[in-house]
Parts: sequence; C-alpha cells; structure tokens
Amino acid sequence: MRAAVYYGLEDFRVEDLDMPEIGDHEALVRVRACGICGTDVSKAIHKTVEPPVVLGHEVAGDVIEVGSHVLKFAAGDKVVVPHHTPCFACHFCHHGHYTLCDQYTKTNLDPGGFSEYIRVPQPNVERAMLHFEGLDYEEAAFVEPVACCIHGWEKLKVFPKDTVLIVGAGPIGLIHLELAKVFCADVYVADIKKKRLEFAEKMGGTPVDVTAGDTVEADTVVVAAGNKKAYELALKSVKKGGQISFFAECPPDSGILLDPNLVYSKELTFSGSYSSTPFGHWKALNLITQKAVNVNPLITHRFGLEDLGKAIDMAYKAEDCLKIMITP
Repeated sequence: MRAAVYYGLEDFRVEDLDMPEIGDHEALVRVRACGICGTDVSKAIHKTVEPPVVLGHEVAGDVIEVGSHVLKFAAGDKVVVPHHTPCFACHFCHHGHYTLCDQYTKTNLDPGGFSEYIRVPQPNVERAMLHFEGLDYEEAAFVEPVACCIHGWEKLKVFPKDTVLIVGAGPIGLIHLELAKVFCADVYVADIKKKRLEFAEKMGGTPVDVTAGDTVEADTVVVAAGNKKAYELALKSVKKGGQISFFAECPPDSGILLDPNLVYSKELTFSGSYSSTPFGHWKALNLITQKAVNVNPLITHRFGLEDLGKAIDMAYKAEDCLKIMITP
C-alpha cells in the first residue's frame, strides 16, 4: 500500500509499505479522506516527531476486514476512526479528564491517516470508531476536529444571546463559530487576516479586525490561535464574570503576563481543553449529520498523497486556505 512518509521539513516521500495485519479484535480500514490538522503542521514544521513516520488522524473510510472477535462492525461499513481513546478505568477517567488518561495517546492508528490503509487497534475499535451514513467522507473526517471543539465547549457555561468572541478565524476557529451559533450566541471572530475575517462574516460571525484596532467585550472568549497575543487579547476582551477557553496550543516556553487581581476582581473563569473524547465524537457526528454544524464550506483545497508536503506548507502559511483534505 502507498503512504506519505514524513522524513523532515519539506521531505515527504510516497512509499510502498506492507499492508497492516490485524488481530482478532482489530479492523482494517481503507482511508477515503483525511484532513490536515494544525498538529500535523506543527509536527512537520517544528520536527516534534521522530521520522520516519506517517502523520494524519482526521480519518474517515471503509471497513475492509475485521478480526474474528469484532461484532460491532463489518466489511463495507463507512466509519470515522478517532486516533486516541481513554481506558475509562483510571484516576483521570473517573474524574472526567479522559484526554489525560495514560492510555490515551498510546492508542493510535497504524501507520497513520496519510496512507491508503490503516490498522485500527482494539481500544479504538471498541470505544471510539463510529459507523456513519448520510455523509460524504470529507464531512465525516471533520468529526475529530469538531469533537475537539466540543470538548472545550463542554467546560463552558453559555446562555442564549451571550456575547462570544472567537480569537482566530482558521478552520478550528470557524468550527467554534458554528458551535457558538448552536448556543444562539452573538458571535464575534477576531483575526489579523482580512480574507479569513471575510469568511467568518459569511458564516454568520461579526468580524473583529485586530490590525484595525477593533475591540469587543465578551462573556465568553475562545482562543483558537496558538500565540501569546491571542491570549492577551482574550484577557483584554473578557467581561466581568466571564470565561476564557484556553483552547489553542502555543509554541514551547510561551508566556503571558497575568495580574491575579484581574481574575480575582472580575471573577473570571479559565478552562483548558486538550483533544477530544469518544462522547464528543458521537456528538460531533450527530451535529454534522443533522447539519447543525456546517463543515463543507471550510474545505478549500484537496490533494493526493504526492502533494502532502505542498499541502502542509500551504496550511502553515495560511494565506488562501482553510481546511485541506488529503485523499489517499
């Protein structure tokens, strides 16, 4: 089978790899669509993974074969394949922190979503993989990123007509915009790129042009841009009694100045949000299927495995693209 293997910056090679062999509790899936995530870009650009490795985890495809002990799925099923799943039995799982489970990041796809076929290990088959109908593969591939956003929203208290500010109008920020609309909130979206602000406005958000000095006061601020200035903007924009979702990952050793009296006097609430949960995957699939969250407009580019390096570079520069889909 073919896979795009990462060896280093601007060094992706399409290679023939052995077809994964599955065990009795596993599944073999033909990848039909895999979205490029910001973490894929970060791993490739900042070399945070050990090459050679196959990246990609926003996966939708077809079940080709299942192990003899797999009862929930069969060949021919269309499935969403989350790459991580918790154990549901440890201290962190018992406290509802499923993404902090020690097993969570140890469950992964073999070799990765940017390949023609993947082996889905037992924990993922039993506790994460979902069957879908009524969607195309690209829509289904959004389940993982939408679930990540849902995980953040589950920690917030939002009421109809609240003012919500999304900082960052990239693909993740615009998913947050869609979810804020589900809550019937008044949604503002801040960014420094005019094209992305125009896109946010088309999707129902009120643009906040940071470069022009635009400001807004918000009950809830979701930071969907991974830099310290985005978090500093959030601190300036949040109302008394408001809340900030620390959603976006920043470069290592990032820091912001925070006056504790600001938190104390304004009774602010901060929440961190990392990755997604099986509960979020199920919710995301239903929201996308019911068109409550519209993901199709976010797809701006499509590439094959041969152009993965080009696609990663395009996503990193973020000039004329939003979500990029890879079709192995």
